[in-house]
Amino acid sequence: MDLPDEQIQQAYDWARVSVLQGMVNNPYLGTGLVAGYRTSGESQRPGFAWFFGRDSFWTSFALNSAGDFANARTALEFIGKYQREDGKIPHEISQGANFVQWFKRLSVPVRFPRTPLLCTSSQ
Repeated sequence: MDLPDEQIQQAYDWARVSVLQGMVNNPYLGTGLVAGYRTSGESQRPGFAWFFGRDSFWTSFALNSAGDFANARTALEFIGKYQREDGKIPHEISQGANFVQWFKRLSVPVRFPRTPLLCTSSQ
């Protein structure tokens, strides 16, 4: 996207870089969006480099608005891959979820209807 104001263009470009840095390919789980890389509070424990269900849905709106339908689809398909039969999606998925019984023991009742993903370009 080309914007008429240089400062607004720079802010937009950095926002796009920031969103795209959230796309993470975990070799065990797949590719999806993480919430960020900052530490948790005052500790050195990693903060939000996990996959978050609802955050991925909200960020997909931004990706679609920017015309980045491929990454929006990737993010939604990642969460959809872990959706339960009763419609619940995970609130969060740890980067190490494949090493424990993450999906059998932990769930949060967030419900989305099982529908096909609709990420298409009008062009």
